[in-house]
Amino acid sequence: MKLVAQGAVVSTADDAGASAITWAVGCMRTGVLLGPPSSAGPSPQIENLAATLPEVFGTVDAGWLERIAVQLETEPDEHPFGELLLLSEQHVHVIQPLRNHRGVALLAVSAAANAIGLVLSQVHAQVAALEKEE
Repeated sequence: MKLVAQGAVVSTADDAGASAITWAVGCMRTGVLLGPPSSAGPSPQIENLAATLPEVFGTVDAGWLERIAVQLETEPDEHPFGELLLLSEQHVHVIQPLRNHRGVALLAVSAAANAIGLVLSQVHAQVAALEKEE
């Protein structure tokens, strides 16, 4: 995956009428949106979520999620926590750090606040696709 500062954003909508998920990739240190060129411009929600990245991740070291997993005594075979989920009454915001791209996170925003599992499933699929691209 080649990352450049051009604010790439992709939106998807489920055929069954579920709300769209807006995706972007951002730098966790600076909050800049990264990715290949896209015809869709970034939504204000994605831009605002990206702007929070330095504050959320700049105040702690990169291994904080793994340390929390250890403190909560997760099973040795389990993956450590991967994403940060921010919920409001109307939206799901997800920040998913990419394992193969240190300091970079997938950002997702969806109005499907009542379908958190569906949103997370799609986020995990998108992360897997991004991690395969090298």
